[in-house]
Amino acid sequence: MRKLMREVSIGLLFLFVLATAVFADGSIYSTRAFGVSWYFPSGQAVGMGGVAMSSVDSQHLNWANPAALPASQTVQVSCVFLYQHLKINSKTQVFKTGYANFNGVMFSVPVHKRMGVAFGIQPLTNINLKIKRRDAIKNNIYTKSVKSSGGLNSFFLMIGYRPLKSLLVGIGTNFIMGKMEENWRVDFIDSHFRDNFDQFRTKAWGMNYTVGVIAEPLPGWHLGGIYGFSSNLHLKFETSYYSADIKTSKNATTTYPKKIGIGTSYHWKGRWQVGFDFVTQDWQNFQLGEEKPNETIREYRYAGGIEFTPSRQTHAFYLKQISYRAGFTYSQPYFLGYNGEKLHSYLFTFGFGLPFAHQTGVLDLSFEIGKMGDLEKNMFAENIFRMVVFITSNERWFVR
Repeated sequence: MRKLMREVSIGLLFLFVLATAVFADGSIYSTRAFGVSWYFPSGQAVGMGGVAMSSVDSQHLNWANPAALPASQTVQVSCVFLYQHLKINSKTQVFKTGYANFNGVMFSVPVHKRMGVAFGIQPLTNINLKIKRRDAIKNNIYTKSVKSSGGLNSFFLMIGYRPLKSLLVGIGTNFIMGKMEENWRVDFIDSHFRDNFDQFRTKAWGMNYTVGVIAEPLPGWHLGGIYGFSSNLHLKFETSYYSADIKTSKNATTTYPKKIGIGTSYHWKGRWQVGFDFVTQDWQNFQLGEEKPNETIREYRYAGGIEFTPSRQTHAFYLKQISYRAGFTYSQPYFLGYNGEKLHSYLFTFGFGLPFAHQTGVLDLSFEIGKMGDLEKNMFAENIFRMVVFITSNERWFVR
């Protein structure tokens, strides 16, 4: 409950001081629960709105469904980079924030003509918010600031197998870890006043499993899905009140909820691909030990997208080898807004797949443009612009 009260107070403080000096790096909603979810399932998928459940492509690694691994015929390394620009609106003012960072790496090896393995690390959620306000008490000027950072990350190991020509299955192990930190600081200009600093830190760790399947019931038509099992997530809460020299620590266990995803895609003439996905994760029964926060709900995501590649021939004119993509995403985050109302996000996406010479890799450049939150219902509305870059190299180390 105290964590919830701190989050609500951040929202009210943010709204109150927007007209003064405020600086933030990420989403105003990133302090909710474990932070804002990141979902970038592949370089191909991001440009198509996030369609990945049934995606099978030898040039791209599928981070979402382990069943897609046998499609890879080469050793592949994929790195992700993210740039985000937000325009955050309140009823009193508008301001802008920026964020850029390395966002994950995945390494895949074909160990058999029917089997592939992969491992890597990627962020699951992100917390990144700074609020700063200058005020005075009887002409004694002070600065009050709140800084929140961290999130959950996943180190994963996946195995995919093709028992039949038209059937792929896979399993993944996810080692979940993370640290969420919130620092409250009051700094006085006058040295006769004592500065204050409080720190609230949560460490999390756990492990769960994901199984996946992709089938091709008819030529060019794929069906796919994943099931992520629920698991225990261990938490350690550390609180430090430095001005009073008080430190406390408490352990708890919660349930990391199951995740379900289904999707379908159709490939036509080797040049066109269209697909649709639905992914959901139920956080409404999420508990912190015996305490149940009231800001978590069911998360869901609808996605649809299309891809067009004029030619798959390596000797074709380069512009014809580029893949052109577009899509959309409609989602409900797993947390409520600061006033207890549901949030909704709308994203339009487009992107390009730029192949390297001799099929040695691909540069996937994708863009997301959209909105999260409603100014009338949620106190804040965010206009979103993201650029997501995947760099994937393909090397033939082994001959199958």
